[in-house]
Amino acid sequence: MLLILFVVSPLRAQPTLTFEQFYSKVSVLGLEFSDRVKQLSGQQIEITGFMAPPIKAESQFFVLTKMPMAICPFCSSDADWPEDILVVYLTKRQTFVQNNSMIKVTGTLEYGTWRDKETGFVSLLRLRDAQFSEL
Repeated sequence: MLLILFVVSPLRAQPTLTFEQFYSKVSVLGLEFSDRVKQLSGQQIEITGFMAPPIKAESQFFVLTKMPMAICPFCSSDADWPEDILVVYLTKRQTFVQNNSMIKVTGTLEYGTWRDKETGFVSLLRLRDAQFSEL
């Protein structure tokens, strides 16, 4: 009798990131990315937060915030980059949710200044090829 054993490896949990882990230093000289962000860069991660109202309804990206927001974080003309947001570029269009609904987002983490050629939107921290679900 031939006995074949399959070894099943446990599913690896996706690395998570929290808003508090974005930066190691926030000062008048700017924001310094944390070691955690640098280690997770290029990897698929998971984060929970709230979807800020989108800049336009047909966008394929949105801003993830730590707390629910009634308006876009960039509606003030003199606003600097808020330290507690993350830009999310979706793999495919999804229906946006209410700004008071907590969501879980997964995507590939990138950091550093980057300008979107299509919109002119500048981001410091973002997820690419992302998708989200309501919690």
